[in-house]
Amino acid sequence: MGKIPLHKKGNRLKTGNGTEEHPTQTLTDLFTMQETQKDLQGLSIAFVGNLKYERTVHSFCLACALFGIRLFFCAPDGLSLPQETLAYLTRKKIQFSFHQNLDEIISYLDILYITRLQTDKLTSTDPTCFDLYPLKLDHLVNAPSHLKILHPLPRNNEIDPSIDHTPFAYYFTKDP
Repeated sequence: MGKIPLHKKGNRLKTGNGTEEHPTQTLTDLFTMQETQKDLQGLSIAFVGNLKYERTVHSFCLACALFGIRLFFCAPDGLSLPQETLAYLTRKKIQFSFHQNLDEIISYLDILYITRLQTDKLTSTDPTCFDLYPLKLDHLVNAPSHLKILHPLPRNNEIDPSIDHTPFAYYFTKDP
């Protein structure tokens, strides 16, 4: 396959840069949110899991800044978002907050974005890293009926299988 000449005009889509970003997954996630929530403006999203090493989260947060989306972050100690991403969100005046407990924010959410821990990237085997997992039906008791759970896949044990067949689960949904 040939190279695209740099002097040619036209749009190009950056497909990521290794471990830092995953813009094509972000486009999929934005489309899914538009499909399930009808409007992206003013949504509230919680990102749960390994936010430091999950490149889908990095790209998704940058895109959320374009739509005034309120962000909630739930991550084990040491696995929060990189400072560059937080600085970008601050510059764009995006509301965000950090939480240790999903139960305190679940009632405010439109989207719950769960990621896997990627234990191969952890430098610590501190068992408290796993306190957020798995997401269980009990966590969803106070969730609004329109909440959708997204996951970039592949999935490990971060979502209890009992959630898979609820109206909240949107990670395996395919259009006919």
